[in-house]
Amino acid sequence: RTKQNIQDFSVNVLPKLMQITPITYEGKGSTIGKRTIGFSAQQIYSVFSEDGPAIYNAEQDLFVMDYGKMTPILTKAIQEQQMQIETFKIQKIEVDELKKQNQSLQTQIDVLQNQMQTLLASNEKLIKQSENSEK
Repeated sequence: RTKQNIQDFSVNVLPKLMQITPITYEGKGSTIGKRTIGFSAQQIYSVFSEDGPAIYNAEQDLFVMDYGKMTPILTKAIQEQQMQIETFKIQKIEVDELKKQNQSLQTQIDVLQNQMQTLLASNEKLIKQSENSEK
């Protein structure tokens, strides 16, 4: 075994990833004219600091990306998003149930209002009949 002091990667990475802009660029030297998709190592370094996937080489005054280190970060982001999706699914089920309950209550209110209108009309008839019979 080559690892020790293993800990869960518990950093909330989604907010950090939202600060990063994927870019396309042309490299210098032997890759001139060839467009590449990637990240700005300087930007990655500023977001994730020295523990992240960007490395600062002081001798060359150059930032370099270690794209392999992006894999656990992106995996963690997917896991965080999946947790959010699961939470939203549960909330949607709860909202749908509340909508059904609301509709049922509204139906009951409508029935009660109709019954009340019928009773009021009957009551008015009885009052008129009572007044007419007293005369």
